[in-house]
Amino acid sequence: QNPSLSGPKLIAQSADLMDKIIYKIEHFESERALMLNALTHDIRTPLARLMLLCEKIQDETLAEKIESDIIAINDHLTKMLNFTQKTFSQEAVTEISLYHALEKLSQEYDSDKVQFNAENSMAKYLVKAQENQLLSAFKNLIDNALKYAGNCDIHLQLKSPQQIEVIFSDNGPGVNETSLNTLSRPFYREDSA
Repeated sequence: QNPSLSGPKLIAQSADLMDKIIYKIEHFESERALMLNALTHDIRTPLARLMLLCEKIQDETLAEKIESDIIAINDHLTKMLNFTQKTFSQEAVTEISLYHALEKLSQEYDSDKVQFNAENSMAKYLVKAQENQLLSAFKNLIDNALKYAGNCDIHLQLKSPQQIEVIFSDNGPGVNETSLNTLSRPFYREDSA
C-alpha cells in the first residue's frame, strides 16, 4: 500500500496482511496434501491390479522384475505421502544396534556388490533413532551406490566413546562439489532429467 504510512496503523495493516498470507499458505498446503492423497490412492489401485496380473505371467524372472518395480513404486508413493504429511516424525525413537541393523540390511543384497565391514565389538554400542526411517535412509544410499557405481562398501566404526561413524563408499563418478549442500533435500537428484 502507501509506503509513506507509519505508526500503529501500518503495524495493524501489516499484521492483518500477514494473517491473510498465513491463511493462504495453510489453505494451499491443505489442498496440496488432499490432492496428493487422492492421486496416491488412484495410482495404487491400478498397481494392485498389476500385482494380481503378475501371478499369471509364465516367465517367473519377468514376473519377479515387474513385482519388484511395483513394490518400488508403492514405496516411493509412501515416502512422498509421509514427507507431505510429516508422519515420518511419529515413529518412536528406540535404542538400536547399528551393527546388527546394517548387517541384516547388507544381507538383503548380493554379497559381491555390498560389503559390510565392522568389528564384532561394535554390536554392543546402541544409538537412539527412528529405526525404520534410519534404515530407509541407509537403504537409499546403498541403492544409489548400486545404481550409479555397481558396488557399495559399508564401514561402521567407533570414532569416540560417544560417536559412531557409518561410511558408505563406492567406485562411482561421485557428486559435483557444487551439489553437496543440496544432497540432503528430500527427493533431490543431481541430474534433474
